[in-house]
Amino acid sequence: MTPNRAQVAYQRILQLTYVEDLLSAMKKLFIQYFKPFVASFVASLHSVNNVKTAVNQTTTWDFVSTFQRWDMLFDKLLKGLEERASQVFLLIAASGITILILQFL
Repeated sequence: MTPNRAQVAYQRILQLTYVEDLLSAMKKLFIQYFKPFVASFVASLHSVNNVKTAVNQTTTWDFVSTFQRWDMLFDKLLKGLEERASQVFLLIAASGITILILQFL
């Protein structure tokens, strides 16, 4: 099925309306869930400069298992923002403003 002009415009508007919110929310979510891991990792990088610490401390970092749930968290966040943007767009459409927006696309 080929999307019509209104569907394309609708998708384009949805994509543009929540980008800043998505980036801000992603940063907040990432820090909330992974700050302890990232802080430990950064501290270990600094300790490599200290030869005594580097010799005595062998740490393995399992990034795959640590960040395994990130895809699920991101998908949930994105879905929520898309739903919110869709609701806002539908409210605007109900008020008749959409006709003006679609005419300029």
